[in-house]
Amino acid sequence: MITSVTTSSLSVAIVVRSPKKETYVRLVETVPLPFGMGHTHLVQKCKFCSSVGTVTMITGLGRPLTHADSEAGKCAPLMLFDCRGFEQLDYVFRGEWEAESLKGTIFEGIDLSGDEFVEYDERGEAPVMTSRPSATFNIVK
Repeated sequence: MITSVTTSSLSVAIVVRSPKKETYVRLVETVPLPFGMGHTHLVQKCKFCSSVGTVTMITGLGRPLTHADSEAGKCAPLMLFDCRGFEQLDYVFRGEWEAESLKGTIFEGIDLSGDEFVEYDERGEAPVMTSRPSATFNIVK
């Protein structure tokens, strides 16, 4: 069993506006806001209405998904996105993720784009796995 799952990658893919096109947002890449002062992680113009939307990733407010969360069927807030003019439709589990077994073994470089991770924890003498990652978006004000 896995104790927690976190991302060690600094880039995430989110789907905004059109479910056929993924838009990647990287924590380490920022662009100036088109209005006012400050920076954001994504500025994109709508092809249909020409309105400008932004997505800013807010760090420090998420937490790992734990084994207890998984057993209870609960989600964990991994990241907070400040979306203005966008509606997030989906989250793509790309990049490298990290997991910790119940015995404390760290597994790094996990690719969840294939929907499943299976490994053996030699210290804990047990198989570990995570499968079918899914995302939900909750509006926070």
